[in-house]
Amino acid sequence: MSRPFLAAALALAASHAALAADATPLDTLRAVLHSLPTATRNLDASQPVILADLGVWRTLPIRDGRHIFGLQREQESLLTQAQNGGVDSTALQAVAHFGSEAQGNETTAWFFSTPQVAQAAYDYLPSQGFKPLGQDMLANGTPGDAVWQPTAEGIPWLGDPYRVAVITHRDNILLQTYDPDAMRAARDDGKEGPDAVAPVTVVVDGLAQALQKIPAQPVQLMLWSPSTFSYGNTMRAPLAAEGGLNSAKPMSGEPLPPYTAALFADTQAGDTPLAAISLAYGDCDSAEKAAAVITQRWRGWERAAPFKDITAAAEKTANGCAAVLTVRGSGDLVPFTLIYQAAMARDLPVISL
Repeated sequence: MSRPFLAAALALAASHAALAADATPLDTLRAVLHSLPTATRNLDASQPVILADLGVWRTLPIRDGRHIFGLQREQESLLTQAQNGGVDSTALQAVAHFGSEAQGNETTAWFFSTPQVAQAAYDYLPSQGFKPLGQDMLANGTPGDAVWQPTAEGIPWLGDPYRVAVITHRDNILLQTYDPDAMRAARDDGKEGPDAVAPVTVVVDGLAQALQKIPAQPVQLMLWSPSTFSYGNTMRAPLAAEGGLNSAKPMSGEPLPPYTAALFADTQAGDTPLAAISLAYGDCDSAEKAAAVITQRWRGWERAAPFKDITAAAEKTANGCAAVLTVRGSGDLVPFTLIYQAAMARDLPVISL
């Protein structure tokens, strides 16, 4: 079994410091968000930052319904093969996805066990039709053009096989985008100040403390802006026009105190799938009130009826307090799938503001 590696993904644009060899999932969760500027900016965007620990994912007793969100199904299926892109697939430890196609900055970061393995994966690409593009980048065509590469079927980090991929590497990471400018931004970003990342640190530390009590291991995380779930958000009109959007108007009852970041987690405790929602607050009084409100809302949410085993509590952290709701599933009944689908449809009344 490979060492759990989840939150390493968010170290991408921080100081690029390597994690300790004996880091646990909770260590990496805390180390994660010191913080990725891209992640911080995505707190104002319409799409989440998504991270998956591939080492934990491979050990799940049942992977049906435990898709790696942010990846295409074809990419996910390749991760179960013994070899990917000229390297042992078990050396691929984590993946992070951020940005959006609409904004032209859709980016995927692939984390390998060592810089040497990442270099080997990068060096394999020219044999598959990749050519140099500018400084320290490779592409399998002219960015923006349509392309079909049959060899893409064996390399998950090429992304969409119908689009030209732009790839670079640094340390133990391969970065893949579809635009050279987006690549430069992802590769060269500096570290945000502590005030900008405090909400992210709160939701991660709060989640880590809650999972330690169960105990459970994180499989994948989704970091969201609170504005995504604010009633009246301008995203609602186009989503409603596309169909399938129920109003995410807050449920009746006590209002939810405004939070500054939201983190959703797909986790595993033995054979049991769990999900968690962690909301960031500056004080524990607000977090305690929020824990009570989201408990009431979850119990009143019709779609959540199959998941009655829940707990919620305020978790005090160094930078504030998190309200953390944990939801227990069973077998192939995975609560994170419900939360993900509701969030993507902007129909998650449990945390609507």
